[in-house]
Amino acid sequence: MPFFSKKSKSIKEKLLPSNVQRSWTEAVDHSYRMTIATILSVATIVLLSYKIVTTKPVTIVIPPQLNETITIVGNKAGESYKKLWGIHIASMLGNASERSVKVVLEALKPMLSVADYDVMSEQLSTHVKALALRYQTQKYTVQDTYYDPKRDIIYIYGDRELISKKKVTAKKAGMKPIRWTYEITIKQAGGKPKMPYITQYEGTPRFDSNRLEKK
Repeated sequence: MPFFSKKSKSIKEKLLPSNVQRSWTEAVDHSYRMTIATILSVATIVLLSYKIVTTKPVTIVIPPQLNETITIVGNKAGESYKKLWGIHIASMLGNASERSVKVVLEALKPMLSVADYDVMSEQLSTHVKALALRYQTQKYTVQDTYYDPKRDIIYIYGDRELISKKKVTAKKAGMKPIRWTYEITIKQAGGKPKMPYITQYEGTPRFDSNRLEKK
């Protein structure tokens, strides 16, 4: 009789999976994880695609090109800063249409007080609607600018033209360019322009030319 008999496998050893079993189990687990990851990826792509399709386009209004030396001391801006913003504002207002009026008002809103914005919004909206009813568009071309340092007013002078959408000649429609002036005061607060005063009228600027510096 042998002194050392062969030991039978313990219960624990019998329950241990073989290499083949372990490989199969790991493969199943990996496949499950990959399936979950794929589902999450597809869901993310679908969500992003839906967001892109349903997101409304954003219109960005670019401020005037500052191609001159701009001086800002505290909350006081220099003449060039005021002139460039004045030209930009006059161009937006003078070329506003029923289609672009919302963009124009949105751009001007941060520059105005609440009361001034309400007045501007009502008047400009009424104006472009009247043009649309007459099948007209407006065009404003800046010709020159003047600055009155004593009154702190920028005068933007140019030609305003009403263009008919109907098939008629400009001569028959009687739409000749007229001289048009904007008077604007530009302040500066925290690096942003503010507009506490604006008016417009037909004709040349109403000022004493001897006191003004021409650009």
